[in-house]
Amino acid sequence: MNKIVVYLLLIGFIAFTFLFSGDPNKNSTLKLCPAKYVSLNKYMGFPVNCDAFAFIGGAIQPSYLLKPGYERQSRPLYILMGRVAGYTIYYITYPIHKRLQQFAEHKFPAESKSIDAEKATLYVTFYIGYILINIILLLFS
Repeated sequence: MNKIVVYLLLIGFIAFTFLFSGDPNKNSTLKLCPAKYVSLNKYMGFPVNCDAFAFIGGAIQPSYLLKPGYERQSRPLYILMGRVAGYTIYYITYPIHKRLQQFAEHKFPAESKSIDAEKATLYVTFYIGYILINIILLLFS
């Protein structure tokens, strides 16, 4: 049990330090998969990779996995785990959905205009779900 706590603290510390790494697109000329940089304040932020929305969309609508040529068909278990984690977070955070919606609209204005408020909240909670899945996978590895 002590090892798990130590590993979780180490993972948390390393993840926290990445918040200070800055915008990866700021001075880069290589833009294969441009990330949307979400600024939390003047000094901290994190990149949301371009493929994150494909994973989230697949987790929200798993029928995408059956469409020919869907780009994330090679990771169906990961998408299904994302579905379970995303909906768990979604229902747990029901009391703060309005705040999550405001956060999504503020940080992703272009994307938020094209989707309704409920979907914006769904995308944020699924993103959090994927972060938790990655932490758990990292802890077990």
